[in-house]
Amino acid sequence: MEGKIRVNGLEFKLPPKPRKKDILFSDLKKKDQKWKRTELPDTLSEETAASHSEFISTEFERRKSGVWFMNNGKPTYITGEHYYYLNWCKLDIGYPEYRDRDRRFFIFWEICKNDPECFGMVMVKHRREGASYKGAAMLLYEITSRYNSHGGIISKTGVDAKSLFTDKLVYMFRHLPFFFQPIIDGSDNPKSTLSFNAPGQKISKNFKKIVKSEALNSKIDWRNTKDNSYDSVKLIRYLCDEGGKWVDANVEKNWQVVRSCLTLGDKIIGKCFMPTTVNEMADSGGERFKNIWDDSSIEERDGNGRTRSGMYSYFTPAYDGYEGFIDEYGMSVVDTPTKEQARFIGKNIGAKEYLQNVREGYKKNTTKLSEEKRQRPFTVEEAFRSDSRHSPFDVERIYQQMDYNEESEGLIVKGDFIWKDGMKDTKVLWKPGSTGRWRISWLPPEERRNNIKMKGNRKCPGNEIEMVAGCDPYDHDTTTDGRRSDRS
Repeated sequence: MEGKIRVNGLEFKLPPKPRKKDILFSDLKKKDQKWKRTELPDTLSEETAASHSEFISTEFERRKSGVWFMNNGKPTYITGEHYYYLNWCKLDIGYPEYRDRDRRFFIFWEICKNDPECFGMVMVKHRREGASYKGAAMLLYEITSRYNSHGGIISKTGVDAKSLFTDKLVYMFRHLPFFFQPIIDGSDNPKSTLSFNAPGQKISKNFKKIVKSEALNSKIDWRNTKDNSYDSVKLIRYLCDEGGKWVDANVEKNWQVVRSCLTLGDKIIGKCFMPTTVNEMADSGGERFKNIWDDSSIEERDGNGRTRSGMYSYFTPAYDGYEGFIDEYGMSVVDTPTKEQARFIGKNIGAKEYLQNVREGYKKNTTKLSEEKRQRPFTVEEAFRSDSRHSPFDVERIYQQMDYNEESEGLIVKGDFIWKDGMKDTKVLWKPGSTGRWRISWLPPEERRNNIKMKGNRKCPGNEIEMVAGCDPYDHDTTTDGRRSDRS
């Protein structure tokens, strides 16, 4: 649709496309049109800021509104926050490179920010995707431009939160251009809190004189990983990193605590970014995070228009934006590359085939195969797979059968098992129906159904040579009179 883009099921209205001459790189040949950082002028310093007022004003406007640039002949829009991250947030390996995957990510984040009924974004990712760096940039973007604002960081452990703060966020801040750095209170290399409480000096609006500035009275800090971390603290931004790996605390309980920190009455005043790869379901934090994920579906909202968690879920498969499979214009090479793409990436296959080949190499070791899928998932379902090492069964083969069943939908029939004439303990009949609770692909022939034989005075399955199954359905550990449920 013209002027609009859909990302993960949500629609974003693009700003009006400017005149061609105002689109970055429009003066270049098509093959040369690609993202390039805007460098600081060599002569720009705090002392010469007045003579560079137009450059500084332009950078503030791009940070606020985003930019359009020509990318291989196509006008492409990136949000202000994406521009800030790309152009000014230095990583340990230098400044970020443009990725179309990141363009979609930041547009989805913009949707979350602009939606008054959304608390933010919960993201299932693959390993080494760079989400922590983006989260750090998102904190700096917001808190360094607002008065009386607090941004918080928690990760899977306190050590990880401190590392994210000092090695990523503070490092970024120290490399921002001076005109994007508020005056800080204390050292520019803090260990726990980056505080913008000190009044300082700033360039006046027309960049011709120095005037005293009011302190932002804002800060960014980190906390140890506990259920009640940030309890009763007013937050504008909350980076909950690696929520699917929390072991020492319950991320689900913490979110219930922090959620109220992002509100004023019924009004949402702050936003959360919660990116993670997912640990084992049972005992390593994965199951608690999955509860938050399941509660974040944009398809399921309450009467107030909010999801159960308040956030929106976001996922892209591992082969989208996978390092080593990005063409010179930042586009993901998912399938067979074009000649130009193959020449640039040095490979004749796309990321999907490459990762599939890795999986094929593990086909004789289903434990490693299951872990590979969980670490670099193609689907959300793969991200939440249970670890084969913690099961007496071959979990990967179970999932393979489940995947086969899903792909063979035409062979599956929905329906219910019912008692004949509604009389309990008589014959069981199969009743097909689109709303049925069971899905089956096969039933034994009529003459082998309801086959019962007696062992003494006990009824037992009569097809035990071919198949047998038993179930004691229960949803409580004990019966009403206190006895334990007999699950045998």
